[in-house]
Amino acid sequence: MKKVFVFLYLLFLLCCITSCFENPNEFNTDKYECYIHDTDKKEISIGNILERNEEGVIFVPYTINDYKVTKLGFHGYITEEMKNYWINRIYFPSSIYEIRSPIYLFSENKYTIFFSSKPFKLSNLSNNPTQEKLEVYVPYEYYEDYIAINDPIRNCIRPANVNYYYNLNLENDIYYVDYYENNSLIEYMPPNPEKDGYTFDGWYKEAECINQWDFDNDYINNTEENPITNLYAKWSTL
Repeated sequence: MKKVFVFLYLLFLLCCITSCFENPNEFNTDKYECYIHDTDKKEISIGNILERNEEGVIFVPYTINDYKVTKLGFHGYITEEMKNYWINRIYFPSSIYEIRSPIYLFSENKYTIFFSSKPFKLSNLSNNPTQEKLEVYVPYEYYEDYIAINDPIRNCIRPANVNYYYNLNLENDIYYVDYYENNSLIEYMPPNPEKDGYTFDGWYKEAECINQWDFDNDYINNTEENPITNLYAKWSTL
């Protein structure tokens, strides 16, 4: 009887592990998993949807199938291959308010994280044994608040100097943030925002959408009086 119990228990564990992936042997370490919430606040898991480009840059999507992406997470166990997962930059939209996976386990090199949301505790980053390799950029207007609630990694937190705005008068209208030195071109454009019944028509230098930002020729030129480069989405009806 005891042997039967042990066999069933081991079989149960094996099923739990293999159910995390459709095919564990073909798991693509170039992707993460996101969590979203439907209208009833029920959590839905969407696996393997975050792809990095060749430069190790990831943009966590703001929405998937019309749902806001609210959490970043990971299902399953961490392998040695995953620990060598290379990230240069990872961008979080303002919809993100929780991180469930220890991001630092997926990168051995120096990497930069951009948070566009209002402040929350970055507890998964505070245990990072190699914080000297970590830079965390947050919205300029929330910088002091992030410092106040994230004491363990306050030396890693920096104010961003580029804001992308949805331009929809939302409570937190920021879409993504970024950081570049003066006299630099913006290298990484966020995915185009979406709005039902409207078409996205590019990024502009003012909320009235008069002058379009030229990513090939417009350089970052922030000053003490104007420390942020603000870009605003333009919308037109379908």
